[in-house]
Amino acid sequence: MPVHARVATDPIHPLLVEFPIVLYAATVATLIGHAVGGGVAWYRAALYASAASVVVAIVAVVPSIVDLAALAPLPRLRALGRRHALCGIVALIAFSAAFATIFHGYARTHQLGDAAPLVLASIGLAAAIVAAWLGWVIMLVARDAQPPSQAVGHELVQRLPTPRR
Repeated sequence: MPVHARVATDPIHPLLVEFPIVLYAATVATLIGHAVGGGVAWYRAALYASAASVVVAIVAVVPSIVDLAALAPLPRLRALGRRHALCGIVALIAFSAAFATIFHGYARTHQLGDAAPLVLASIGLAAAIVAAWLGWVIMLVARDAQPPSQAVGHELVQRLPTPRR
């Protein structure tokens, strides 16, 4: 895949997206823990996890825009990249809304509701999982679309028998 946003040889976006996905799952898990157990600590953990996930997801968006622009010459990858970006945006919006409802319930009204944040966080987690799957598909399609490496051809030439003199 033509990736332009890199640190040394590693692409930035695939490295960064793991953190918001884990934090998304932690938010859903802590909201379920609050719904089952009812402790305020679960709700506070959900508040922190959702806030961190939104911040890290926004940081991960910047290199993804660079990578999406790099897919421009390849139409199939561009379409997959747009779907991937759309799912990522849906996840970010859903978790931003979940954070807002968690914060409103925790800091403003002191009524710790479970239904709305859990539904929003579940939608966001599902969208993030679909985005991750589409990102994996993009990597596989891009790998198959690349021409064979010059190193493989050079290796085959080295294996040819040399003429005897």
